[in-house]
Amino acid sequence: MAAVIEDPSVALEQALCERFERCLPGGVNSDEHLVWRGRYLTADIIVQIGSVPFLVRIENGRIRECRKGLPLLCSTVFSVKGTTEAWAAFWENPPLPKWHDIFALTKFGHMTIEGNVQPFMANLQYVKDILAMPRRGFAK
Repeated sequence: MAAVIEDPSVALEQALCERFERCLPGGVNSDEHLVWRGRYLTADIIVQIGSVPFLVRIENGRIRECRKGLPLLCSTVFSVKGTTEAWAAFWENPPLPKWHDIFALTKFGHMTIEGNVQPFMANLQYVKDILAMPRRGFAK
C-alpha cells in the first residue's frame, strides 16, 4: 500500500482554520475593551482563509457565532478573503513588512475586501483587531 502524502498547502490551510476557530470567539469576547470598541457593530461577515469561508456573526461587538462554511442563501454585510499564505504571514508575531495589515495585503493582491464597506470602515480598528486576534500568543 502506498503512503499517503499530504499536500503541505492543505495542511497549512487546515491549521490556520483551526487557529482561527480556536482564537476568535473566546479571544474577542474576553477582551472587554475590544467588545466596547465594536459595540456599534452588529453584522454577519465572511472571513475566508484560502478556500474555506467562515461565517462570523457579530452582535454589539461580541462574536455570537464563528462557523466554518456558509449556510444556503446566507446574507452578509462584507467579506475579507485572503490566500492561505497571506493569513499565515499576517498572523506571524510580529508580521513582516507588507504582511502586517489587511490594507497592505489588499494592495499587493493577497486579500480582498468586498460588500458594504461602510460598516467595515466605520468600525475599522475593531475589524482589524478581531482579524489579528489569532496573532496573539502565537510567537514562533
